[in-house]
Amino acid sequence: MCNIRDFPDPCQIRRRTANGDASFSSVRTLHNAGNTGPFIQSNLAVDNTHVYWIGSDFQIRRLPRSATTGTAPEVIGSTAYTTETLEFEIDVDANHIFWTESNTASPVSGRLYRMPKTGGERRLMAERIITGFGQGYFQQLRADGNGGAYYVSTFLNTLFHTRPEGSGFTSTALGIAGVASYTLSDTHIYWAEKLSNLIIKRAPRSNPSTGETLENRGNVGNPTAPVIAVDANNVYWQETRGSTGPIFRRSLTGGSPAQITNLLQGASALVSNGRYLFWNSGNIYRLPVNASTWTLDLEVSGLEVVQTIQNPTNDVPLVSGKETFVRVFPRILSSTPPRTNVDLWPNVLLYGTRGGTPLPGSPLEPVYSTGNPRSVGTTINRRDVNNGVWFRLPASWTDGTVQLRAVVNPRRVQAETNYANNEVTRSTTFVRKAPICLDIKPVSTERGVTISSWPRDEGARRFIQSFFQRAEQLLPTHELRVFMRGGDPLRKPRWYLVESDPFGLSRTNADSGWMLFLLKVSTLFDGNLCPDGGRTIRTVMAQDFPIVK
Repeated sequence: MCNIRDFPDPCQIRRRTANGDASFSSVRTLHNAGNTGPFIQSNLAVDNTHVYWIGSDFQIRRLPRSATTGTAPEVIGSTAYTTETLEFEIDVDANHIFWTESNTASPVSGRLYRMPKTGGERRLMAERIITGFGQGYFQQLRADGNGGAYYVSTFLNTLFHTRPEGSGFTSTALGIAGVASYTLSDTHIYWAEKLSNLIIKRAPRSNPSTGETLENRGNVGNPTAPVIAVDANNVYWQETRGSTGPIFRRSLTGGSPAQITNLLQGASALVSNGRYLFWNSGNIYRLPVNASTWTLDLEVSGLEVVQTIQNPTNDVPLVSGKETFVRVFPRILSSTPPRTNVDLWPNVLLYGTRGGTPLPGSPLEPVYSTGNPRSVGTTINRRDVNNGVWFRLPASWTDGTVQLRAVVNPRRVQAETNYANNEVTRSTTFVRKAPICLDIKPVSTERGVTISSWPRDEGARRFIQSFFQRAEQLLPTHELRVFMRGGDPLRKPRWYLVESDPFGLSRTNADSGWMLFLLKVSTLFDGNLCPDGGRTIRTVMAQDFPIVK
């Protein structure tokens, strides 16, 4: 349909030789609906001679494959309903045109119709009109080649087969549910089942209940397969997690599936002609069916828990309740074809437990910032702060002993040949420390009185607070409390103790030792300002006074 980018703007139908050299094979426009329509409101169905579709005026049209832009499409029928909320799919066999009319709005319904290619009566083959539980519409229409058709009902994504019987039609639920996508060979049905795990299955068309599992792809990252195709030798499917995923190939005779593309946007169609594989992801692509395999192996080579500084062996002690970061080092161990980066998000997840119980918020995603990469590269450089993947730990994680586990490619967005080296674990202990309190005393110096109160100006106040915030990060404590009690500034007494002078703190007149001694004496009997077993440190905060010339 034009509104989901299956066709270029304005709405056009084009053709190109499938097996020719792409650089010399020209694209020919068969039909241009222009900007006024009627537009194409269905997929295209193709036989040996014609292209078929349903228009926005609810007419069924066809056009010779040899047509040019000036050839007028032939109207050969019309839909039964003309509701604007209808969605259409169309397919053909040697003698008939099949289409579905699905109402996705309330009341949800699905209907399947058939008419002869030569014209004639439109016949209702199947319908589902149920309100409430059990309602569903029809999608993924496929003609069976014998006058009948397969389709999926969106109620439980169940596969149905409707075929001619006597003067009417018989519809059968094939006992195949959770169908994400399916395709037909001459003898078998192949489908991707998504109930919990993603499972690739097949069954004889003559006996669909005897299905067999070809591949169980598991449920890590909640995979699905929006498209599937088959030829005489292989079955192919796109395996997506989120909106992207690679295409896999598996031999019909057995063996492991092989990844044959990088990550692709979710495809709306996938088909093989035995020589090439074709798909639609906004553009039409093709790939030889014997294309080389893509391989990838990622690993996590280190995990560091950082408060101020840390080394690769994590020997630096950690303080309970202090702001804490975890730095993880993933990398590409090997890849074919060679890659320097692979994009995936989240590239790493961090899991945390305490005594086997998951910690609140586990798993954590990386801190999103410009420098924190959303990919995995080939090199590790601890000296580059932008190298590695960073996490900020919640406060509830930074107490006692916790177990941390970092997993690269956690949702398996990128397929790998080996997942055993994708994680690293570390047991980390945070030790409780008492707070540190600073009692800032005023001191008179030759160039003015030192800082002893918080400035009223908000900008100046934030500037001074930044020094203490930095000190709190560097000191072995989770909290640095600052007291500015003011009072008379301390001065340097003369030898006869009657008069006093300001302290000199310059290189030529350094009274710092004398000042600290007198500061200690003057506060000898002051009480401890720091509860919880903390220690009070009496100190002076001397600002940079302007130089007077």
